[in-house]
Amino acid sequence: MSAAPVLLRAEAGAEVGFGHLMRCVALAEGMRARGLTPVLVVTDAPGRPTALPDACRGFQVERVSPESLADDAVVTSVLMRRVGASTVITDVCTKPALDRVGELDAFHAALKQNAGFLMVIAAGYHLDPVADVVVNPYLLPRPVEARPPRVLWGPEYFIFRPEFIRAASTPRAIAVDVSRVLVAVGGSDPARLTPRIVDAVAAAGVSGLAVRVVIGPGMSAEERAAIAARVAASPGDWHLVEQPEDMAAQFLWADAAITGDGLTKYETAVTGTPSVIVARPNSDPALNAAFATGGSTLVVAPDAHGRWPDLHSAVARLLRDRVVRESMSVCGRALVDGRGRERVLDLLPKVSAA
Repeated sequence: MSAAPVLLRAEAGAEVGFGHLMRCVALAEGMRARGLTPVLVVTDAPGRPTALPDACRGFQVERVSPESLADDAVVTSVLMRRVGASTVITDVCTKPALDRVGELDAFHAALKQNAGFLMVIAAGYHLDPVADVVVNPYLLPRPVEARPPRVLWGPEYFIFRPEFIRAASTPRAIAVDVSRVLVAVGGSDPARLTPRIVDAVAAAGVSGLAVRVVIGPGMSAEERAAIAARVAASPGDWHLVEQPEDMAAQFLWADAAITGDGLTKYETAVTGTPSVIVARPNSDPALNAAFATGGSTLVVAPDAHGRWPDLHSAVARLLRDRVVRESMSVCGRALVDGRGRERVLDLLPKVSAA
């Protein structure tokens, strides 16, 4: 008897980023270590294949280009039958999907008709009604209806890749003076935050900085060129880092980081990296505010005109205030311990196939 495949349906792309896909890759790596066979199913925009991160190499990846969530359910169900998967995990609860929650529920209901076990990685406060297990790994107040064991709630279930699991136990010392800064908005940057952040770091007036600016797989050639031009015009030791294989090492290198408000903020927390989060205009302010209560970061939100008037002062404070950075580092590691992946994998059924 061999392990039956487990299907992981992940949303990814320039608009929604790559955090959902990378989380599924982390689960896939953990499954493979346990003798399971993961199959990744990734969204492509019609006629435009998604540029996949290098971490997807070595896994079976199926691409789908659904026109709607209803179409997605049909295509994904066909894939389930083709690969012989009865266990399905979805990570598709992006903001656009949650804006159509009725369609999202119908999508999962259709998958459940063909799945013996369905795990849904959730977001916000929506709890899928048909899933066998719902995982909401975010720092949010727990609603009354989010009862275990069906609902796994909170950062103790946040899923990290192996390099972040190892980094969680790496000792961290906070420098008296910041000399190394990481700018990492995420796998994509549809709000064009990176050039603004580069300008804010350059304007902070801290001398002797080494700055690394991460270029994600979902950034277009135009975006890369704009970032490169900003970096070239900035004084000091600046470098572009293209899709680094080990992001945990980048965070451990940095004395401070400025990031977007996607799942990257949990990576700064688990590595104990003091940070400023720059929120996108279409983000949910309540979710960012909830994360900020953990004390691991400062959140900078756009104003009604789509500008970030507090960005420069927040970056300057991060770079100049050691007490703030020390508190952020301690709070981040108290928030997440890096063992969420194993807690989630322990909930999967022991399935086998002839």
